[in-house]
Amino acid sequence: MLLLAYALDQEHVQDFILLLLAHTLDQEHVQDSILLLLAHALDQEHVQYSIMLLLAHTLDQEHVQDSILLLLAHTLDQEHVQDSTLLLLAHALDQEHVQDSILLLLAHTLDQEHVQYSIMLLLAHTLDQEHVQDSILLLLAHALDQEHVQYSIMLLLAHTLDQEHVQYSILLLLAHALDQEHVQYSIMLLLAHALDQEHVQDSILLLLAHALEPGRSSPDVTKLLEPNILQIKAY
Repeated sequence: MLLLAYALDQEHVQDFILLLLAHTLDQEHVQDSILLLLAHALDQEHVQYSIMLLLAHTLDQEHVQDSILLLLAHTLDQEHVQDSTLLLLAHALDQEHVQDSILLLLAHTLDQEHVQYSIMLLLAHTLDQEHVQDSILLLLAHALDQEHVQYSIMLLLAHTLDQEHVQYSILLLLAHALDQEHVQYSIMLLLAHALDQEHVQDSILLLLAHALEPGRSSPDVTKLLEPNILQIKAY
């Protein structure tokens, strides 16, 4: 997988590789070293943000959390934004009643691209209350219109959120928001393989069945789905 990450430099592939790495490496001692290697080796900006998001989300030990914030501090180079944002996030986001209002303010008021990425990755990492989660996810889906960020955020959201009521809405958002054909099919295949809960699997199959309607899929995609085609068409 590291070889793949180095060799494949197309943007849409790069995002999928990162998702695969995050999904398949579940041993803690492997996870840490791989993520650190990726963080050092990949110097493209749009990849750098995804890596930091992965690091911030998967490493929940306090001593690691501090070093992540330092990494963020180095990548955001506007001083006045850097100091206030990081301080607000680091200090303000541990009280529940403060958390909601701060996060909403940050999501609406910070429109600089490089800040936006860091904020959103922090949002994805720090928000574990169900009632907040739904509204934040909707904000993320609407606010992120840069293609390379949109794909990686949505993949990570689909992978990390295992509450049923959130899972359904994410899948619907993915189906509507991703209208580039080559991305759509790849996302759906990844989701179909990664999500093994029955009630989710049915939703995925419905999405795939819709994608296979006449005129929607290329011969290559149809061939790729051939092993499951009867099951898909049954829906």
